Order: sequence, then C-alpha cells, then structure tokens
Amino acid sequence: MNYQIIAKAKADNKNKNKELLCALMKTLGITNIAVEFDGSGDSGQVEGVTVVPATKQDEFDNAQTKVFRTNCFYSVAGNRTEQEEVSCSAPELAEDFAYEVLEHHHDGWEINEGAYGTIIIHPDGKGAIEYHQRVVETEYEETQF
Repeated sequence: MNYQIIAKAKADNKNKNKELLCALMKTLGITNIAVEFDGSGDSGQVEGVTVVPATKQDEFDNAQTKVFRTNCFYSVAGNRTEQEEVSCSAPELAEDFAYEVLEHHHDGWEINEGAYGTIIIHPDGKGAIEYHQRVVETEYEETQF
C-alpha cells in the first residue's frame, strides 16, 4: 500500500475535522476545549473532554455533528483506503481530532509506559499539546564474586 496516500487521506480528514470542531466552538461560544489523554501498555485513550466556559459543557456534550474517518483495509488481493463521514456527538469529534493530532505529532504515545497530557484546542484552529512522556530508568551494576 502506498503510505503517502494513507498519510494524505488522514491529513485531509484531520483538517476537515479541525474545521468542523472550530466552527462548532464558534457557534456555541466556546473559547477552548481540553482533551485529556493517557497511554501505556500499547493502548491509549481519551480520559475526558472539557470546554471553557464550563457553562457550555452540557450544550457541547449534547451537540450533534459529523466526523471524517479514514479506514485502511489490507488483504492478499490488495490494499485500499476508504474515507467515510459519520454522524457523532461533539465530544466524539473532539476525541477523534485528538487522536489524529497525537498520531501526527507524537506517534507511539501509547507504547510501553506511554505518555499522558492535555490537548488544548482554540476556535481559530490553533492549539497546544501538553505532553508528558513516561520513561523507565534502569541502572546496571555488575559485581564480581
């Protein structure tokens, strides 16, 4: 499979999802979204999605939107990608976008001890990743007897 095609499809979807999320934030009067994530043991998950101002949380949680996803299919007969548009809730859109951002900027964030942190998203499409990588240290000592 041509990995450049997959990367382009995923980047296109990330940009579309960012546009949808930013438009929704502007419509609802949200000044930023915080998506908390935690990964380890070769898996990772979003722990929560909160909005500022907090008075908009219920409205955000109940808002319906859509999300663009890229599906990759691998087989002996050939590999292909498929893009789909799916109805979802606003928190699901924020989660999908957070996973796309993590994959783009910190691929492997869920591997071994993993990483944790917060992704901050602003209505203008800018944001930041507060990223904490867990590291295991070992010390070697050899003793002769």
